[in-house]
Amino acid sequence: LILNTRLTDAKKLYIEVTTSCNLNCQTCIRHSWTDPHAHMKQATFEHILASLDELPSLERVIFTSFGEPLMNRNLLNMIADIRKRDLAVTLGTNGVMLTENVVRELIRLGVDQVVVSIDGGKPETYEDVRGTQLSLILENVNCFNQLKNELGVVKPSLAIEFVAMQSNQDELNDLRSEEPTSELQSPNTISY
Repeated sequence: LILNTRLTDAKKLYIEVTTSCNLNCQTCIRHSWTDPHAHMKQATFEHILASLDELPSLERVIFTSFGEPLMNRNLLNMIADIRKRDLAVTLGTNGVMLTENVVRELIRLGVDQVVVSIDGGKPETYEDVRGTQLSLILENVNCFNQLKNELGVVKPSLAIEFVAMQSNQDELNDLRSEEPTSELQSPNTISY
C-alpha cells in the first residue's frame, strides 16, 4: 500500500481547546456524548503550535467547536502564541463570558473576528434554545461594540451566528433590529 502525501495547503485550522461548556443548549451534539468534558492539555497545544510550520499556506486559526473556548483558562495565552506567528484569529463563543476584561484582551491580542452564537431574537425563544438570558448576551455584545468605539479600533469584527430552526426562523429580523452593527451569519438550518 502506497499513500501519497497530501499537499499542505490548508488555509484555516480549527482548534477545540475544550469540550466543556457553560450552557446546555437543546441543539448541542454534546447531548449524545458519553466522554467526560475536558480542556486541551498544554502539551497538546504546544505540539499543534510546533506543527504549524508544516502548514505554509495557513492564514487563520479558529478557536471554536462544541465546547465554549473561553472556559479554558489558557485560551488567551494560546491566542497570543498564534498571533506571534502573524496568523489571523477567529474566536467562536456563546457570548456568556465575553466580559469587558475579555474583550479588552481580545483587542490587545489582535484577534480579527469574534463570532457570537445567538439562536433567537426573542428572550423566551433564546432561553428555550440556549438555557440563558438573551439580555446578558446582548449586553456583552453592546459592551464589545462600545469598547471598540472608545478605543477607536475596528478589530475584532463581530459576527452573529444564528442557527435557524422552525422554532426561531421568524425571529431573524428581531435579532437584526437588536444588533444592527453586526454581520449576521446563518450558516446552518436545522428543522426541529
